[in-house]
Amino acid sequence: MSGATAGLILLLQPVLATVWGRLAFAETLDPVQMLAAALTLGAIYLGTAGSRGK
Repeated sequence: MSGATAGLILLLQPVLATVWGRLAFAETLDPVQMLAAALTLGAIYLGTAGSRGK
């Protein structure tokens, strides 16, 4: 695993913390928060997909 890929995977931490907060504490998410999570996951996917092709 390259350093760039590891860095992108670390970006999952805030998204996963949000998921755990939802599951464990029944926290609700605003539409803006859901959009931000989706954008983050999309950016991580694009970043890792781009590094696989090299």
